[in-house]
Amino acid sequence: MTVDIPYEVWSSWGDGELAARVAAFAAALDAHKQTVNVPRPVENGLVEQIVAAGGMSKVTLLPPPGPVAQPAPPGVTYKADIWRRTTDAEADVLDAVIDQVSARLRRYYEGAAYLDPRDADFPMLRDAMAAALAQLMGSAAAANARTAQILAPS
Repeated sequence: MTVDIPYEVWSSWGDGELAARVAAFAAALDAHKQTVNVPRPVENGLVEQIVAAGGMSKVTLLPPPGPVAQPAPPGVTYKADIWRRTTDAEADVLDAVIDQVSARLRRYYEGAAYLDPRDADFPMLRDAMAAALAQLMGSAAAANARTAQILAPS
């Protein structure tokens, strides 16, 4: 039998305190075997459970929980979808645009898993994309329509 202990419980005991209490309680139970009409020692429930299981060697420390992934809000465009929707020529142009925008805007784009049209910086990215595609396509109207297709929600 093993005892699984969540990381939060383990860390609440302090450095080495749980192991010391388990050892002391196991020793107290061994000593109690030599007594007559003496109440059995009592300890914290977790300590008793560990001793009953066979000691600290039977403890499994569960890892701390990792960060909980938050789902993207509706209406966003995953960056991977942007690249899937572009042609090779469009991808080359857009990649060059990313290299030319301000460091702040470039870091915003590079650090995001998705683009949210509600974000204050989204219009700047959309406009930079449309301007670059207009040079490639020769038409601002066609570039705006294509940009809308590329940035459509995932």
